[in-house]
Amino acid sequence: MNRTLALFLTLAILLAHMLAIHMTLAGQFAPPYDDAHVAFRVARNLVETQRPTWDASTAAVESFSSFLWVGVAAIGQRLGFTVTTFCQSVGGLSALITVFVLARFSPGRLAGVIAPILFVVAGGIASAAASGAATATLALFIAASFLFFERRAGLAFAICLCLCVVTRSEGVTFALLLLLLEIAGTLRHSAEQRANLLRWFIPAGVVLALMAVSRQMHFGTYFSPYEHAWASSNVERLETGASFLLGFARSSGWTILLVFPLYYLVRGQLQGVGRRALFLSLGYAAAVAIQGGGQGPMFQAMVPMTALLLIAIQQAMTLALDSSRRLWPQVTWVLFLFALATTALASKYPGNLGPFPTETLHRRWLQSGTSSRVSYVEPLGRLGLVEEIEVTERLRGLGAFMNAQFDPRDTVLTPWPGAIGYLSRLHVFDALGRTTLLPGETVPRPWTGTQRSDLLALLATDVDYIVPGINWYEAPPSLREIADNWQRFIDNQPIDTQRTAAVHEALRAFELITVPVPIYGSAAARPPTRPFHLLRRRALQLWPKLAIELDGSRYRVNVFHRSHEQMVDLRVILRERNGQLWSVLPTGALRSGASGLMRTSILLFHTDVRAIELAAGDLPDDLDVVEIRVVLRNPLARAEHPFAMASETVSLEVAR
Repeated sequence: MNRTLALFLTLAILLAHMLAIHMTLAGQFAPPYDDAHVAFRVARNLVETQRPTWDASTAAVESFSSFLWVGVAAIGQRLGFTVTTFCQSVGGLSALITVFVLARFSPGRLAGVIAPILFVVAGGIASAAASGAATATLALFIAASFLFFERRAGLAFAICLCLCVVTRSEGVTFALLLLLLEIAGTLRHSAEQRANLLRWFIPAGVVLALMAVSRQMHFGTYFSPYEHAWASSNVERLETGASFLLGFARSSGWTILLVFPLYYLVRGQLQGVGRRALFLSLGYAAAVAIQGGGQGPMFQAMVPMTALLLIAIQQAMTLALDSSRRLWPQVTWVLFLFALATTALASKYPGNLGPFPTETLHRRWLQSGTSSRVSYVEPLGRLGLVEEIEVTERLRGLGAFMNAQFDPRDTVLTPWPGAIGYLSRLHVFDALGRTTLLPGETVPRPWTGTQRSDLLALLATDVDYIVPGINWYEAPPSLREIADNWQRFIDNQPIDTQRTAAVHEALRAFELITVPVPIYGSAAARPPTRPFHLLRRRALQLWPKLAIELDGSRYRVNVFHRSHEQMVDLRVILRERNGQLWSVLPTGALRSGASGLMRTSILLFHTDVRAIELAAGDLPDDLDVVEIRVVLRNPLARAEHPFAMASETVSLEVAR
């Protein structure tokens, strides 16, 4: 096959791959990931207030992960583009250009398209390209920096390295690794044999110094949260990072080809570009592990390293293809095709392959050993991407609901601040301390690794609302379920009886409410909704107020509701003189006991100063009713627990 044709085919494959997997279940192109919305909110604040802050009402901290990406989003905001689409387009274009860069490492041979082909088939690359984050752009700058490093192109190298360090803090790690390579090369070779690039590292150092000064001016510190985290690495974080790398190696598919560079490295035959690319990729992977791994579907943290590692694999496979051993080239191509197929499987929904019953095996391959985030299952491969897209859709819908329904002064606590903060414009506090400071801390947490915080300190911050989970619950969660989840995934203290009791007591200051969250992506004038559960501080006294009117034997149940839209069920109980309880059903019939509902899934609107009639009925003549009790409950609540209730119980004695 013609090499140029093969290269253009790889571009088409990447574009098709990106469009195919970054889809909602409704078949629409999916929004950026939740984390990417953090940069969008900071960029909007930068354009509107000239301050790169998450929230103007709180202390200014470096809540974003990329200086460059905030700038890119701000450009889109200033030009009037849809910021989400603008940033996704920049990321997609970056991934496409990276294919050209990878092809330049071996421009004279067809084998030089090995790295580009593996790059475009890898699900992590395609998902990063459409993620709306800076990941694919960092991969481009890293690959370009290494290319110009190898070609000794000083000016181009300096420009790309500056872009690396300003894009993400991981780019600083890459620059330091390159500096080590350059120092080692300078010590081995004389100036006549090898052009020295040491002076071309100076511009990147100047950029780092300017960024440090900017941090000090805006945030009061010279170091990024990523750099601060290096000082607090521990054994648990290292174990988490090692598990992250093992999961990456197990599920990526193409990593089986690592046998080639490792084999030739041990034999001393991997030289030049291949050896240096392997050093850089392994060093980058070690830095990711030390930080505790990363978050996001398809191992987003490893995408920039993937470009480097594929270069090392390509160089080693070229040695294998040039081998004088008769079967070695054929074995190389067989392994390459096998790796290509398994890499593609990671982007496929689990299922059978034609007549072969492979779905169970496929799902087992993509099953994650552990989940590190509350409400996430975190499967690997395509399933993990689907989960991330669905979560972001829910959070975007919730953010839109809050923007339309909540008071602008309301405060929200959530472990998922991105889309909620961007779309709601409310005062959103990060339960994991990445966009806002945690109580008692002066430096925000980085967006790498698994973060935890003091749960009791969080619950004592007097926020108005808490987002306890992101699942579409069929039944409202109980206080115990919410406490258990947050203690397991968020609390940084050991779980014991005393701690659990304190968390339960702190949560009793909140009530559970059910709100109708619009389904993201609907084109309807009033989009369809699904019930979503939030915690609201009881001290706000925003629960619906019930009242009972009795006119002879006919009763009416009215409600006053001076808050946002809320979904409830209505329970009406009649008590006889002998203590017997009867539930009123929707038809007006009675059921023995207190478990029936008279009306279900009622959507309450703001009633202003008026009362709205919810239900009416007649007291049965054959029963000696002495009391009417009414209460609102969260829809589908079955168990009798505090979070099942949506109002206070109101009763009226009947004189008969």
